[in-house]
Amino acid sequence: MKGRIPHHAVATLAGVALILGAYSGAAHADILFASTATNNSVADFGILNTATGVYTPLGDNGVTLAGLGALNGLLYGAAYNTSSGTLFTVNTANGSLTVVGNSNVAYLDFAVAAGGLWAVGTDDNLYSINASTGAATLVGPTNLAASTANFNSLASGLGFLFYDLMDGLFTLNPNTGASSFVGCGGALVFQVCSGPQMSAMAASSGIVYGVDSVVEHLHTINTSTGQATFTVTVTGNGNFISGLSVAPASVSAVPEPGSLSLLGVGAAFLLATRRRMR
Repeated sequence: MKGRIPHHAVATLAGVALILGAYSGAAHADILFASTATNNSVADFGILNTATGVYTPLGDNGVTLAGLGALNGLLYGAAYNTSSGTLFTVNTANGSLTVVGNSNVAYLDFAVAAGGLWAVGTDDNLYSINASTGAATLVGPTNLAASTANFNSLASGLGFLFYDLMDGLFTLNPNTGASSFVGCGGALVFQVCSGPQMSAMAASSGIVYGVDSVVEHLHTINTSTGQATFTVTVTGNGNFISGLSVAPASVSAVPEPGSLSLLGVGAAFLLATRRRMR
């Protein structure tokens, strides 16, 4: 017959379970800020629930952004395919934009990654962007052929530069701009990638998300292979999603030292209690 655990041990076990539950990797919905192409019927800035795919509008700034990204407590966005190449900070409450500065480079894609601001221009060159002035510095050619006629995107929130073009995932060298092929998001058909085309990508909680705006599908992306896995259909956005980002203040859910101490105390108490019961 198994011994009965004392009430105080049960209470300690419950406390430990609560702490573990708070810091476990249980499935949850990541909420990402999202920008869309301008649309008269739906506000072009909002949040995207990655579990349900529902886009909830927060405000309308009237500008199509080439992407979004968070750095040093601020949310940034850059104008899509305009000669001014304007960099903005974005008000996370309503989407209103504040001009940081202009680069005079037309951007196809924008992201915050590898500790900085980056963009791919309509000339298929990679640029680094000064977060204080908006000035763009030419890094070099990607040797890819992106255009406004297809969906393409830089991923925000990663330690490396990942670029999706026509269902192919590439890394971009931050020193030269050169691209390296990672893999296809879908299948390789006659030496050409065929599958989802990401108009926006961002990482959150260790997961890379991408929106295939051809069919409004949300995917998770394996950055080792390029493979995209469908998760849910995106609804409520009115027009294609052009940018995704975590909140500027987002941090990883890592237990604080005090919480780790509590876990140790609880585990030791349970072990001592069990030994006394033998």
